[in-house]
Amino acid sequence: MIRNKIWTFKIIIISALSWCTYLLAYEFLFRGLLFFSSLELFGLWPAILINVGLYSLVHLPKGLKESLGAIPMGVVLCLLSYKTGSFWVAFFIHVILALSNEWFSLHFHPDIKLNLKR
Repeated sequence: MIRNKIWTFKIIIISALSWCTYLLAYEFLFRGLLFFSSLELFGLWPAILINVGLYSLVHLPKGLKESLGAIPMGVVLCLLSYKTGSFWVAFFIHVILALSNEWFSLHFHPDIKLNLKR
């Protein structure tokens, strides 16, 4: 989401830490609180449907494709959270997805330059 034309090592680290902080709160809310609370109240598949429905809606501002892509990803993250009894696996997968997406975008974007000298 940072629109700098030149990315330094410092900007990459700040961005990565920001993503990690944001996604920790995000996954704690979706897979930690919402999913496990719904699981206790409604059972597995209703909890997944509630979670994935809201998760998909939250992705709408990023476009219909991302919102639709959030559906299978949301199901997988809920099932992994269910199997492990924790939201941590979902958090780490989400971090890997976000950071790899950002870093590949930086690498392949024709207008962005990397200045990784310290």
